[in-house]
Amino acid sequence: MNFPWKKALLTGLLGALTVVLFAGAALGVQHQSNRKIAGIHWMLEQPADQPLLAEQDLRQLAAKMGAPFSGKIRKEINIRLLEETLETHPLVEKAEVFSTWDGTLHVRIQQKIAKVRVIQIDKSFYLDTKGHAMPLSKRATAAVPVLTGDLDSARIQQGFRLLEAAATHSTFPGGWTGLEVDRLGTFTAYPAFAPHALVWGRPLRFDDKAHRLSVFYTYMTQAGLLDSLSQVNVRFNGQVVYSLHE
Repeated sequence: MNFPWKKALLTGLLGALTVVLFAGAALGVQHQSNRKIAGIHWMLEQPADQPLLAEQDLRQLAAKMGAPFSGKIRKEINIRLLEETLETHPLVEKAEVFSTWDGTLHVRIQQKIAKVRVIQIDKSFYLDTKGHAMPLSKRATAAVPVLTGDLDSARIQQGFRLLEAAATHSTFPGGWTGLEVDRLGTFTAYPAFAPHALVWGRPLRFDDKAHRLSVFYTYMTQAGLLDSLSQVNVRFNGQVVYSLHE
């Protein structure tokens, strides 16, 4: 019986190559972790129209961890703790820190995005993409719809959902610029595409009301009366009640 020496040799060579590759990778990681920090590269991801954060704000937070880490080596820096520290900023959604072979420490910051501004008698704040509160910024003001009136936590969330639905619905080009609620829980919206008050009523049956309004707005546009609207009311089932400017 012939010994399959060719197969055995090939298997041995592959095994040796695997060991070498793993050893090289391990040495590379160890070498990188022992490399001195050459500098920090900041990458701030934010919408062009919402520069709510600045690199300076983040540098101040990183300084609590010893940044810019001059003279330190990579393994002396607690990367996860640095990420967690940066994520304590109320305008930061996510922080990611990593180093490259040249000793550069890269810090990628994802800023929270403001979707709605809530204005109450004693305070004002934004709502982010999840409907969570986020503070105003000293750097810039976000041009987002305003939610105001007789608000509590439940009505704030109801208003947020209404504004988000209107922002993506074809009946309301440009969404709503504002939304207010009275003490009875009746919501009134202000569409961006035509200057009038839209009495929405309770935050219910969005698709039904939007469909009624789509038909109504089409008719008013054809009649040349869209810009003459003063108020439109869709509180009641199956109805659209309106008034015109005098």
